[in-house]
Amino acid sequence: MEFFFFFFEDRKFWLSCLVENFSTDAVGLLCLLQEIWNSPYSNDSFPVYAEDIDAGGEASPSTTMLSEAARLLKITIVGGSIPERSGDRLYNTCCVFDSDGKLKAKHRKVHIKA
Repeated sequence: MEFFFFFFEDRKFWLSCLVENFSTDAVGLLCLLQEIWNSPYSNDSFPVYAEDIDAGGEASPSTTMLSEAARLLKITIVGGSIPERSGDRLYNTCCVFDSDGKLKAKHRKVHIKA
């Protein structure tokens, strides 16, 4: 079993590392990320790094990258969690992407301390 560690500052590097380190033999693989992987884990950082997951695209670069990685590698990704902004609310949200890169599930934890 291999483990890779990536820093939240560079999502493009994260994606390229995934693509380079996993082959097309990875079909069926399940990739799990940790909680708040795209941001420092601090109350001051959550509002700064929060993304609008429902808007997608540039409004949520982290989930866009996870979707692309899942699709390119044909793997399922459980995206740990990221700070999400929805209107004036903040959530600690986990997204799951299937091997086609489609968002299959989203769970909003409401206990984020921001």
